[in-house]
Amino acid sequence: MLSRSVSSRHEERGRPDTYVQHVGQRNVHLSPWAAEPPGDVSLPYANHAFGYVAFAVLLALIAVVFAGAAYSLALWYQRSTTLQ
Repeated sequence: MLSRSVSSRHEERGRPDTYVQHVGQRNVHLSPWAAEPPGDVSLPYANHAFGYVAFAVLLALIAVVFAGAAYSLALWYQRSTTLQ
């Protein structure tokens, strides 16, 4: 859908795939790792158990991101080897 709208608006100025690639690169944000110790996450809560649950949820979300990236890389590798 994005490529259709880009190609219809930007045909006279350049190739649409270069525009989409430029937009994708501009939206990528790489930041350093967070340096907060677990106490900074768990201590603001009145009950420390809730703080540790919040920290566990944070670690679970990070694990899901890594698992999704690994799965997508595995699918990409599988498709790239079967096409050859």
